[in-house]
Order: sequence, then C-alpha cells, then structure tokens
Amino acid sequence: MVHDALVGDGVLALANPAAELIDVGKRPGLPVPQETISALLVQLGRSGRRVVRLKGGDPFVFGRGGEELLALAAAGVECDVVPGVSSSFAAAALAGVPVTHRGLSASVTVVTGHRQPGGEEPAWAHLAKVGGTIVVMMGVARRGHIADRLMAGGLAPATPVLAVIRASTPTEERWVGRLDELATSPITNPATLVIGAVAEPTAEPWQAVGAAVGHAHPVGGSADRAASSGAPADHSCSICARQSTVSVLPPRRWIAWRRDSSSAATAPARASSTRVGDAVPATTRRTPGQTHWWTRTPRPARGAAPPVAAPSSAAGRRRH
Repeated sequence: MVHDALVGDGVLALANPAAELIDVGKRPGLPVPQETISALLVQLGRSGRRVVRLKGGDPFVFGRGGEELLALAAAGVECDVVPGVSSSFAAAALAGVPVTHRGLSASVTVVTGHRQPGGEEPAWAHLAKVGGTIVVMMGVARRGHIADRLMAGGLAPATPVLAVIRASTPTEERWVGRLDELATSPITNPATLVIGAVAEPTAEPWQAVGAAVGHAHPVGGSADRAASSGAPADHSCSICARQSTVSVLPPRRWIAWRRDSSSAATAPARASSTRVGDAVPATTRRTPGQTHWWTRTPRPARGAAPPVAAPSSAAGRRRH
C-alpha cells in the first residue's frame, strides 16, 4: 500500500496485517518528488504484487492521480481507478455548508492555491467576478495573497469565508471570518477554504441546522460577528473544534468471501508505516498462502433470489 500523508491511521488499520505500507506523503519541507512516486508504482506493479495507491479525497481532483495513471499506462501496468469524495465538497459538507444553495450560490469553482515555481497564477480577478462559491485547495500558505487578489478583482472585503482544518479527523477545526480577515487568520495545513455567501454562519438557513452538525455558530475574527451570532466573543482565536462522526461500517453482504483458516494464526503483527527509501523489514511483506478473494456475480433480476457464487479457479477470482 502506497499512501499519502492525509490518509488517517484508522483507514491504514484496515489493510492486511501482512501488507507493506509505504508513506509517500508530501509534507511542508519534506516533499516526495512526484517522479519518485510514479517510478515506485511502476516498479511495484511490475513485481507482480497486488498494489494499492491510496490517496485522500479523489485521486483526480488536485491529487495528481492523472500523472500516476499515465506513468503506469506508459509502462504497460494495468490498474483500476476507484473514485473518491473530494474534500473540496466534503469538508464544507461536514460543516453543514453546501457549496451550492438556491438563492445563495448557483455555481462553484474549485481552484488550487498552490503555485509551482514558474507556474501559471489562477485568474483571481476573473474568479471574483464569476460569483457563486469559490473553494480553494492548498491555499493556506498564500491565503493573504489570494484574499488581496480577490478583493482587487471586486469581491467585497466582508465576503464570508469558512476554513475546515483537518476535515473528518478527530482533531478537525473550523474558522469562520471575512475575506479581509483571512490573511491574519489562525489557519494551519491542511485546510479547505470556502469563500462566498454559503459560508455566512449567521444567515438563513444555517441557523436552523448549525447544532445538527456539531456546532452552533462558529465565530469569526471580529466582535460584531460574534455578537450577531449570539456566541461569546473571542478576540484571540476563532477556532471551534468538533468530533468527527464518520465511521466505517461492514458491507451489507459479502460476495463469495473466503479467508484461509490459517491466516489469522500466521499473520505477523503490523509494522509501523515506512517512508520511501526506508528499509522494509521482512516481517512486513505479504506471506504466501494468505488468500483473500471475492468474485463479481451478475446482478439478479428484480424479485429473484441472488445467486450463490463460489470461486472455482484462479482465473475467476480477484485476490484482495
């Protein structure tokens, strides 16, 4: 399993205990070159092992999944893509804020705030005139510049802004304020910025649903916003924490699931996650004889009993 830094420990714990975990997460000051990641995937894919490239969110929404897919295709390594839920929409939803809402926002624009050296700058002035909701990914480091460019393009300084920090984790935090307060806000990585009328916590309809999503009214960076929301003013910080309510549930039914009875007894204990370049202990490698598989079966006709599938050959099953 080749995973990013944003994949939670709870998700990694679902992996086969015998699987090798390789951390290729890009962290501030400790980036793993994308070329290194793509080459690693090609190497592992050619080795004949079952490889999972696990990303946070959706791999094709600012996840550089397209680059890795092209590298695998060029090397002749087959793979399947499993779509995810992008934090550009999920982070706001966890805060009870839809990125589009009738009467408030008829459109949403997702843009990256991270700029590669010599790369193209997003057209902030044009985005300010488009209207609707602006969702900024990877924009914490340049949030002051982004706010200045949007205001220079005509977006009002009082435009509401929501920042969801470490979305869906037990340490998730939120900041709510104005666009002209964004530069001095106490926001840290990773965070998703939601800019627009939907981020206003004191406007309808959010007053009715605030308590249902784990918070009453997040307070912005000014005393007047605190007073209007009915929440106590806090001039030093405008962060409110919540407990994540996302959980992993078993599927409704298994399809031809089999696990060797000896697997549980012979599986080694999970080793700690390693980063690219670290030596991987032999005990973390998959041991032969641990076969976990499932097979696809045709969808039964409506009203008919589902067929019972049983793998009869190696060609008719997929190893898991």
